[in-house]
This record gives sequence, C-alpha cells and structure tokens, in this order.
Amino acid sequence: MQAQQTPSIQGRDYLKNRGLEFRKEVEKQYLQREKMEGYKRVYDLGKKFCGNYFPQGMLLNDAETILIAAGAHRRESSQTVFVPAFNHRSPNDSTDRGDVAAGISLYRSYVSRSAFSIIFRPQKTTGSTDKINSIVSCAIISVSL
Repeated sequence: MQAQQTPSIQGRDYLKNRGLEFRKEVEKQYLQREKMEGYKRVYDLGKKFCGNYFPQGMLLNDAETILIAAGAHRRESSQTVFVPAFNHRSPNDSTDRGDVAAGISLYRSYVSRSAFSIIFRPQKTTGSTDKINSIVSCAIISVSL
C-alpha cells in the first residue's frame, strides 16, 4: 500500500503534536502495566485507547503522520509506515484482506525488546482516499532475546 498524497483534514503541526503525545502516552501505559501486571508478552491497550488518537474516518495519511511523529519509520520499498497485516491464506474476499499495520520501537536492551503495534482495517471506498474503518489491534509486544 503506497502513501496517498491526499490533503490532510488536520494541520500537519497538530498531527505531529498528537504523535508526540501518543508516544508519551504509550510509554506511560507500558511502564504502568509492567509495574501492575508484571512482565507479559503482550499488553493490550484496547481499541478505545488508540481510538482517541486514530478515530474512525481519519485519513490513513493523517494516521501515518501521527505514527511517524511517535517514532515509526517509513519502509524504503513502499515509502509508507504501513505493511499488509492479513492472513495470506485467507480467501481474497476475506474482511481482513486490506488490513494494514504499523509499529514503533519502544525499549531495547541486551535481553529484551518492546514495540507498539497497531492494525487498521480501512474503509472500503471507491475513491482514492483511504480512511480508517476500525482498529483491529492496539498492543505493546515484549520479546525476551
């Protein structure tokens, strides 16, 4: 999926500030949950948490701007932060066929790594503007090395 050059509904500075806020809030959630729940492989932040930053109907371009400000990196091959996030064995007409994911590296040490991951299901539209229909997953994933 290639980044669209659709004009943003929100101003870029506003979106960048939302990205910085989002990063701080994700890190805060991670540290709180790790302290309260102990070490877990997955901390589900919930769709409501992410929906505060990525509401239904938001342009994927705007979501990408927020994610980049929060620390996501564009892939060289596609020039977007999004990658396909569907089961490749599912039928072509499966509802998850258009799902896209993005991630943000949070913490890294010699023994573990943590990252934020989000999966969006875009709206099925006939136009060229991709918008968020729903959030499929919103979580922090920790891996021991």
